[in-house]
Amino acid sequence: MVVCGSERRLAYFKPGQETWITVDTGNWYRFHDVIYHKGRFYAINWLGYIFVCDFTGHVPNNLIVVARMSISLLMSSSILYLVESGGALVVVTRSRANKFQVFEVDLTTNTWTKVKDLGNRALFLGLNSSFSIEILDSSICERNCIYFTDCSQVEIQFTDKWKVNGKNMGIYDIRDDSIVPHFMDKSSSRIALPMWVEQSYFF
Repeated sequence: MVVCGSERRLAYFKPGQETWITVDTGNWYRFHDVIYHKGRFYAINWLGYIFVCDFTGHVPNNLIVVARMSISLLMSSSILYLVESGGALVVVTRSRANKFQVFEVDLTTNTWTKVKDLGNRALFLGLNSSFSIEILDSSICERNCIYFTDCSQVEIQFTDKWKVNGKNMGIYDIRDDSIVPHFMDKSSSRIALPMWVEQSYFF
C-alpha cells in the first residue's frame, strides 16, 4: 500500500493484479503516511486521523477511524509519520522548524503517550518509508535519535535545471532537541527525493 497522487490518496497492489488499485477513501485525502503493523494497514492523514484499512472484502474500500490526534498537537505539526518501534505503533510529528515529538498510540483507548526516551532504538523518517532499528554496540547510528530526510519542505532552485538541495536533512536527538547534519552534499535529482533503504535479513 502506498500514498500517491497530487491529493495523496491510498493505493494498493496484490499478487495477480496488473495495476495499482486506488482505495475509495471518499472525502478523506492528504494522507501523510501508511504502515503495515501487526497484520493490518494503518494510515494517517493531515487532520491527524489514524485509519485502519479493511481488507476483509474483495476491495479494501472501507476505512475505519481508530484514533485521532488532539487539535492542539495538530496545530504545531506540519508532517506526520507512522512508525513501528519495539512492537508499538508511534506517531512522530515534525514542525516546519524540524522539531520532532514522538507519541505511542493506544488504538483501543485513543491514548497518546509522549515518548521522551527511545532506549536503544533510532527512528528513520522520510517520504518513502519510516521505520526504526535497534542500535547495537557495533552500530554507526546513535541511540535516541531521529534520522530524517527532505520530505515536502525541499528547497528548489531554478537555474538551467531544477536542483533539490539536501539541506533539510539531519540527525535529531530527542533528549536535548539538538540537530547535526548527516548529508553534507546536495541532491541533483529533478523529481526524486532522498529515501532510506532498510536492509532485510534472511536466515
